[in-house]
Amino acid sequence: MNKKLYAVVLKLVDDIMKKESPQWAKKKARILKQKGSLMEALEVDSLLALEIVSAIEKKFKVRIEEKDFDNFNNLENIVSLLEKKIEKSKKSGKARAEL
Repeated sequence: MNKKLYAVVLKLVDDIMKKESPQWAKKKARILKQKGSLMEALEVDSLLALEIVSAIEKKFKVRIEEKDFDNFNNLENIVSLLEKKIEKSKKSGKARAEL
């Protein structure tokens, strides 16, 4: 797993959750280590989930399809999905955000 990519995704999620959840600092370590659904563990509604997805799309200049949402169950899977999408973008010549 790309540790730099993981750190960037973690920061995106962290920044959004700091704004949205006063309890985030207390729950952060436990939530980020678990293997279940990240969105459920974050206790985000669909609007906040879309905000997280949108931030990731914007940062990495990728499109995350609805079918990809199943992969949003933990940070490792999100990073794995992004690695694949970034590699595909490289092959097609599309620009992506620098890490």
